[in-house]
Amino acid sequence: MWDVEGMLDAMTWKQYVAWQTYSETDPIGEQRKDLRTGIIASLIANANRDSKKTPKPYSASDFIPKFGLDAKTGKAGRKRSAADAWAAIKAVGMGVATSGSKERPS
Repeated sequence: MWDVEGMLDAMTWKQYVAWQTYSETDPIGEQRKDLRTGIIASLIANANRDSKKTPKPYSASDFIPKFGLDAKTGKAGRKRSAADAWAAIKAVGMGVATSGSKERPS
């Protein structure tokens, strides 16, 4: 069993930011999986696309979920603070949900 809480308690804020930065340059986890799936889905969709009805080919981004965007406007929702993000990460490790926690990273 993974001890996420222990890992987060041992991780410094500097280490957390370093991993976030690394993840932005070379996505890991679900973002990478979504990209791979989007590439495959766009390949299948384009192979079966009627180019007269849909002249513009599909791209991988057409099939990647857009989390955090408002469904009606397509614009980004409320920005989360670093403290909110840290609290959410810790909550995942403990198996509880949070909403706007103001816990400060240590």
